[in-house]
Amino acid sequence: MNSEADRRGLALNGAGILITRPIEQCEGIAALVNAHGGTPYVVPCLEITLSPVTELRASLSRIQSGDVLIFVSANAVRGVFQNVSDALRYHLASAQIAAVGERTQAALAAENLFVAISPDSKHQNSEGLLQHPLLQDLTGRHVFIVRGQCGRETLRETLVERGAKLEYIQAYTRAIPLNYDRISLVKKFRAEQIHYVMLTSFAAFENLVQMLGPGADSMLKRVQLVVPGTRVAQKIRERYSFPLREARNASDKEMLTATKPL
Repeated sequence: MNSEADRRGLALNGAGILITRPIEQCEGIAALVNAHGGTPYVVPCLEITLSPVTELRASLSRIQSGDVLIFVSANAVRGVFQNVSDALRYHLASAQIAAVGERTQAALAAENLFVAISPDSKHQNSEGLLQHPLLQDLTGRHVFIVRGQCGRETLRETLVERGAKLEYIQAYTRAIPLNYDRISLVKKFRAEQIHYVMLTSFAAFENLVQMLGPGADSMLKRVQLVVPGTRVAQKIRERYSFPLREARNASDKEMLTATKPL
């Protein structure tokens, strides 16, 4: 996506793109939007609070060599490796580490950890991860899933069916941001400055509706929502009739590619 040919093939021509990722994850996609001639508007719709280090270390200390340790997001990686000791890092590296999604894999690579289990490039989600050969027979094995305070149960249900002894480790919580400028956000929609809205989860969509307040439906129906795949799209369609663009996954590259003219 960084070559001159790619930039010509995806010219945003000044289109305004609302980026709703948590603030820690906005820099890369905002730079890509700029590089392709768009105008990024960064308005996080999720605020991430990392779990207390002491509580998290107690949970992580239960992981043993050969256990399966699944990270569901880059935030899960960030939550675990906040101020982590060298001893604990070495301890976690003895597990079979799995990652859902390209961003999660990149976050683990940045921590110099080997990812043994990941989805193929076309299925960067929980369903894709579950297809991996190392997750087919888990009889009697301990599996730890690192995530936020809640989430999909697809991994847990399937892995338990395959014999796993499963435990969640909560690395962070998600919430609607406490401080945001509703007036400025609404003005951008009313003035038609925003043409695309990038949403990487249904929770971000629900928060955006709340942040916009009265009239949210009418504002969102005039823009294109860009979502990572059919699952998020289906959840939105069950309750709303907004125009949707489905990206292949939640990576910056694929979310941006989904804005390409049809």
